[in-house]
Amino acid sequence: MASRSPPPPPANLERIDLPVATVDPAELLRLFPLGKPPIHFRVAKKGRKTYRFDAPNGEFGVMYCAFSLEVCFAETLLRTRSYRTPADQPTLIDESELRSKGIAQLGGGAGRQLVLADLTGSGLARLHADGSISTTPRYSVPRQWALALWKHPKRVDGIRYVSRFMNSQLAVALFDRCGDRLVARRTQPLVDHPDLPRILDLFSVGV
Repeated sequence: MASRSPPPPPANLERIDLPVATVDPAELLRLFPLGKPPIHFRVAKKGRKTYRFDAPNGEFGVMYCAFSLEVCFAETLLRTRSYRTPADQPTLIDESELRSKGIAQLGGGAGRQLVLADLTGSGLARLHADGSISTTPRYSVPRQWALALWKHPKRVDGIRYVSRFMNSQLAVALFDRCGDRLVARRTQPLVDHPDLPRILDLFSVGV
């Protein structure tokens, strides 16, 4: 059965008092390609692969982050890969792919918090949305939401939502308007992270 598409953003969204979450940038991690900047806001372009809360027509850039290494790993390296693996076998990831990734601990200036539109908990009902906005494999409506939230007079820094591939935890999509308030406080190759063996075991990943 095909999954239901989430409801589109309401026409009067700009008049709704957005539910928001305040987040310290230091809480956030990002998995990134080694050799490229750890902080990068990707602008979706026609003909390129798009992601859940990318701008529909390149109106702004987006950077995806999470509050834990588990979510970073699941959202970046697992995604649909695990669907192609028989249930009684581990999901295989080539060692070269693991070695190509770095993990960045973000941060910001003293007292500089991020204000995020909150698409979790009671925030969903207040916005006349539901949890399918975080789970649908079809991104056209979530991208409409991203644009509507980006345009909202509150000028939020991004969106907090439920991770599709680790739905007990939350993920974040940041808009490029907050880029000048972010730094990468610490980076390291993913393969050197002390928690990587635990993550591989958690998700039954073979290398």
